[in-house]
Amino acid sequence: SYKYLMSQQEGPDFKYAEQTLFTVYAFYTLLLSPQNHAVLPVELDMTRPLCDYWINSSHNTYLQGNQITSVSSVRMYKLAFLRGAKCVELDIWDSPEGPKITHGHTMTSRIPFRDVVECIGKYAFALNDLPVILSLENHCELKGRHQMARTFYTVLGAKLQPARAHEDALPSLESMRGKIILKGKRYGDPADPAGDIPSYDDL
Repeated sequence: SYKYLMSQQEGPDFKYAEQTLFTVYAFYTLLLSPQNHAVLPVELDMTRPLCDYWINSSHNTYLQGNQITSVSSVRMYKLAFLRGAKCVELDIWDSPEGPKITHGHTMTSRIPFRDVVECIGKYAFALNDLPVILSLENHCELKGRHQMARTFYTVLGAKLQPARAHEDALPSLESMRGKIILKGKRYGDPADPAGDIPSYDDL
């Protein structure tokens, strides 16, 4: 029922479960909530390699609106995971205060990279323990990349999926339960004009 669906939601927009009027955001969240799913969950064969599955992905995850002038928010990562996303995007740029997340060369706002990684560490497995992919669009120079690496290892630690660069096939979903995969450009590749900077182990 309506009252039951409302009672299952969180946040200030759902403070009064008995109310008959609520915000546009509350209505939007209600429509996308697990309690309102039209399709029942199915049992997955977890033995196949990662590339054999459709992956629920989010593009420009941090943006609240359009790609030119909107606000960037750490909260958007939480919402993406709560809606089932298993691949989120991080556009990372240098700044005097350290790496920031933003849509480069636009008027969108910037948010601290570390705040985003901490949010990911907290909510990546909010719905289930299937692996999460962080799609890194990395525009940082050497110093920023080292800061990124330290943040990933410090905040995510054992949740990080070890690199398997020389294996013939991707690992199975079963073997990567609870793991976070970093997907990005492999520095040191001959095709990379800045091939003298961090190795794969450094990001």
